[in-house]
Amino acid sequence: MPYVIAVDVADITDKCFVAFPFAVAKGADHPITDIVEKALVKARLGVFWINQETLARDIVATIRLSITQAPVLIAICTPGPDGKPNANVMYELGLADALGKPTLVMTTDPELLPVDVRNRGAFVYREQDLATEAGRKALINKLVIALQDLQARRAEAWAILDDIPGTHALKATDGIILEPPFWIYAKQALTYAIDVCNAIEGEMPTLNHLYADCGSYPSRTRNPFVGFYQEWADYKQYYASHVEVVLWSTGNLALARNHLATLIQIYGETDPSVKPCKDDFEELARRINEHRAAYDHARAQVDLPHTGAPKSGDLFNVIHSLRSSAQELTFTANAVIRKLVKRICDTFVAKCREPDTAGHVEVTS
Repeated sequence: MPYVIAVDVADITDKCFVAFPFAVAKGADHPITDIVEKALVKARLGVFWINQETLARDIVATIRLSITQAPVLIAICTPGPDGKPNANVMYELGLADALGKPTLVMTTDPELLPVDVRNRGAFVYREQDLATEAGRKALINKLVIALQDLQARRAEAWAILDDIPGTHALKATDGIILEPPFWIYAKQALTYAIDVCNAIEGEMPTLNHLYADCGSYPSRTRNPFVGFYQEWADYKQYYASHVEVVLWSTGNLALARNHLATLIQIYGETDPSVKPCKDDFEELARRINEHRAAYDHARAQVDLPHTGAPKSGDLFNVIHSLRSSAQELTFTANAVIRKLVKRICDTFVAKCREPDTAGHVEVTS
């Protein structure tokens, strides 16, 4: 099965990140910066210059976020006085590559580029092109064409890890789904619902036997019910050691309810991501209470001393109600799992090689 990595990717802006050696070039006064900015305007893109950011902020975090949000990146890799591209520019270019960003490398000397960068091709310009008005205009027009080509063939910027076989990146379209309170509730609710399903599925074979037996026994004597009562004793033992433990004794129901209350407190119960969770959980809690009431009623009817032989019809009705409540609880718990998983999957947009893996998240306890 393919791995699925859910990532919170910042919204893509229209600002191209321009990696430029500001320290070496003494600011943004170098003629090439004017060329790049005018070309970006013609290509209907904004421009992000890191030197215009407040230096009091975490500069590396700002660079990473800005590249993540950029639709494309231009790296000015023209060699410096040491004959090498600027190290900061190369770091920013490498970060953009790791994020799957379309990049355009500009240089006056492609032979001085690292081989892995040089082999991808570069936008080459000459210093003399910057010296005349005609040269600058021609350079702008060529750069616009290169930018338009870059935009036309770009992959979605959030398709991280797309080159790793069997790995798919997802981008959430709903902020709440990415928040810790939702995942804390979802983990608890899914774990609890899965445990409920397993516990109820374990009691169903005995309930089915009891259901079949009490419907076939005659009511004239008590002896024919000996087998029924033995199965009933086994069922009660399983119920106490498995069903009751899962439904109430572990406190997982209360824990899930508390996490849901926190989610409601933060986002409000009418939030489109919260309300379905609340409705589904309340339905599950209602079915749990119904099943417990049906069990208590069955115990009262089966275990209490009877005057005379019990009627098979009475036992049939009691077991039928208990069995039906168990079936309804299993159905509701499965619905909680199915709906919550679907809600998460529908919130994510998957970019996958295999269409049948899009939007699928496997849930395990």
